[in-house]
Amino acid sequence: MSKVKYDTTKAECWKVIKEQNNVCDHCGRKLKPLKTVDNAGTPTYWVGCGHGNKDGWGHFTHGVQKEIYDLAVKMTLLDDYRLGCVDRNDSTFKYSFQEATRKNCDILRKVEQAKNNKQTYTKKNLEEYFNKRK
Repeated sequence: MSKVKYDTTKAECWKVIKEQNNVCDHCGRKLKPLKTVDNAGTPTYWVGCGHGNKDGWGHFTHGVQKEIYDLAVKMTLLDDYRLGCVDRNDSTFKYSFQEATRKNCDILRKVEQAKNNKQTYTKKNLEEYFNKRK
């Protein structure tokens, strides 16, 4: 029997997790390698979190810095409007809270990106790009 060749090994995945030192943007837990297959069906490991599932499947994410997660939770607790963005008919409070926190993580991640990086476009360049897509 031949040994399975992974596109990204578990050890390589752990290396990325340790370098980034992020937490899950849904639940704040430490990230871990999740065994999966890529779109071509090749066995691989991707960074993710096993929350919310008995089998530990969870979701794939590179997460956020703990400081961003903590601030996102605080934003969720300050203003509950994001909880209403989740369909309440097929969700629990826990799911809705995690989803609202993830959305706030996205906002904070974008703020950090804007603070620390040069913009990609000028307003004029962006307008030209936008108009070409019509």
